[in-house]
Amino acid sequence: MESRSGACPHPGRPQGSPLRDTYASDGLIVAEEVKREHEISSNLRGGSKMATILLIEDEPKQVEMIVTRLEANGYQVRAAENAEKGIKFAYAQLPDLILMDILLPGMGGIEAIKELKRSPLTEKIPIIAITAVLTVGQECTSAGACDIVRKPYDDRDLLNKIERALHSKETVE
Repeated sequence: MESRSGACPHPGRPQGSPLRDTYASDGLIVAEEVKREHEISSNLRGGSKMATILLIEDEPKQVEMIVTRLEANGYQVRAAENAEKGIKFAYAQLPDLILMDILLPGMGGIEAIKELKRSPLTEKIPIIAITAVLTVGQECTSAGACDIVRKPYDDRDLLNKIERALHSKETVE
């Protein structure tokens, strides 16, 4: 299937949590894993390049949950709190995959997907829409999302869809 398709803790995070969030000067959240076991699991991808995933999500608890799961499974994750910052990061860093929340402050996720798919720089990056809204599935895929994950999400479903999208990208390239 071709894809056209300074530290600031999160509120509510338990003391001593393994993640430390750093907001870069442009407002992107860079989650740093500090547990050794996560570093080890990141290197278990058969010597291949660790995939970089851009998560565009405005809810801190969702960011924490998704980043923790993905990093524990060997992915390098960057997060942006809104579509504008996410698009800027995508153009500058060209991640391997984008997870896009649909309901975002300012520019919505569907419009952000359309913008990313219009650009020759990012048109081939697979985008998976993340949403609790049951009625936007067709709109997401029409905009260019290769798949959809429903909130609340199932870890296995999320990881399977990410692997499938990354594999499809490798096959196309």
